[in-house]
Amino acid sequence: MRKKIWRAGAALLLCGCVRVPEPLKQTFTLELGADVYGNPRLYVEDKEADLSEIDVVVHTPGVTKKNNRFVTTGSDFLAVGEYDFALAHNNTQVPFKVKIKDTLAPVPTKNVDRLEVAMGAPLNWAEIFEATDLSGVYYEGPEAANFDRGETPVKVRIYDRFGNSVYKDVVIEVS
Repeated sequence: MRKKIWRAGAALLLCGCVRVPEPLKQTFTLELGADVYGNPRLYVEDKEADLSEIDVVVHTPGVTKKNNRFVTTGSDFLAVGEYDFALAHNNTQVPFKVKIKDTLAPVPTKNVDRLEVAMGAPLNWAEIFEATDLSGVYYEGPEAANFDRGETPVKVRIYDRFGNSVYKDVVIEVS
């Protein structure tokens, strides 16, 4: 009986069988723009496991691996969405998901708190605040200085397509 167990164990060692470890989580949630690397060590629970023959593979169309990072084709990062990945070795795969969210508001690169304009002059908030955001930037505020002469406080909403917003107060002085 011992001989059979030993032989079975030896056969197991000789076949080079690799157990694909379990992922640390079923879903990894990351912020838009975060790097999603192809290193299996980042996704496994057992940090001591031998991962030399384990790969991270993606099963979602439109995603490619570029410099050991997964990116949406034609981009430098993964777009907002949920992606199907797996830890893989030969024909064995253990699935997990990566969810990319955008929870950050646009960042204005100019801080304007006062603006002098002529009566009826158009207000281009994109030029005034020059905000940046990976999801695009939109502005909500008056389109023209159609106020009485003098000072009028205005609140401008700067937001992205996922509704993340920042508000800027500006005093418009109409001459």
